[in-house]
Amino acid sequence: MMAKERLRALEECLELDENSLHESMLLEHLVAWDSRAALNVIALADEKMSLSVTGDQIAECETVGDLAGLLGDQAEPDTSMTRSRSMIKPD
Repeated sequence: MMAKERLRALEECLELDENSLHESMLLEHLVAWDSRAALNVIALADEKMSLSVTGDQIAECETVGDLAGLLGDQAEPDTSMTRSRSMIKPD
């Protein structure tokens, strides 16, 4: 899976609008990033990509790019869910 496809898979997983994530974004600045989102990423990796990702690995991620890097290069995302959420936390 290409980097762009990993970003799209994360957008689906985090219920964000398409093309709203960029690799340089800090996870702590995303409204959608919380403990539930981290569990959803673990489930995405396991169920859709047959990858094992741990909470410790996710905790080490600071950016969207770090998180996308955990998803590897070998799987296709399930893009059947379509929901959106405001992306950036208000100041």
